Amino acid sequence: MNWWMSNASEQERACWKIIWNMEGPPKLKHFLWRACHGMLAVMDRLFYRHISPSKACRICGCDLKQSYIRSFGVSMPSTYASSLVDLLLWVAKKLDSHEFITFVTLAWASWVEYNAKVSSHRPIVPSIPSANAWSRPPEGWVKINVDAHLGEDGTMSVGVAVRNQSGKIILAAVRKVKAGWDVDMVGAYAACFGVQTAYRFGFQRVVLESDSLVVVRTIIAGPNGRTPIFLFFDDVQNLRNLLEAFICVHVKRGGNCLAHLIAREHVEVGSEHVWFDPIPPNFCNMADYDLI
Repeated sequence: MNWWMSNASEQERACWKIIWNMEGPPKLKHFLWRACHGMLAVMDRLFYRHISPSKACRICGCDLKQSYIRSFGVSMPSTYASSLVDLLLWVAKKLDSHEFITFVTLAWASWVEYNAKVSSHRPIVPSIPSANAWSRPPEGWVKINVDAHLGEDGTMSVGVAVRNQSGKIILAAVRKVKAGWDVDMVGAYAACFGVQTAYRFGFQRVVLESDSLVVVRTIIAGPNGRTPIFLFFDDVQNLRNLLEAFICVHVKRGGNCLAHLIAREHVEVGSEHVWFDPIPPNFCNMADYDLI
């Protein structure tokens, strides 16, 4: 046994076991190991060493740990331990292996982007997980893709596709309203409709996918605004807290074709249509194409 293992506490040994047994590239393991040893110049460590007057991020002023953990549908206690070892053990108990890898990847990407910002003073965009194509959700989860269509007559439609781990459509829904909203507002409404659908029909472990980067960023970071668009984001936040687990992911347009097709389905203004069984053949054909 290495000297640092023999001198480690029981909690530290449990943490090292999680890190070194974690699936994923070595750079993620090395990143976690350095972080848990206090070897990264994060604001928390700089504050502890009296180098910085605050623990808050110098870029956004927020607590990134809270934002990332909240994006996985779990709530961090308001008084969590200051030790990163304790925090990592707490997160590992709350997330399954797939979610944990995503969480660590987000943390590593944020650290890389943060360093790039601080060292080069270039503009920075928060790192968001993004997929080029549709992929199956983990076992026991459903994936809900959402999209919107703006009509030439001032109407807008939002489409929702719910699929299980085999890629089968288990629910499709479309809603059409009269509203002169901009693209971001419509995207937020589509996301809200998607989470509402999940809650209404009893889905508890949900991956929400949208091709709107603005929408995904806001949902992951947590809504914090007073403009009308945040009425939808607040509804998403309230509903996700009623679910067992929730992840929001950005997908490129090519991976969101089914939701776009559903959003273009004809329904009357002010109405909503939900399909269970049978699912329209054109929806099924599009879903099959995603799995090729």
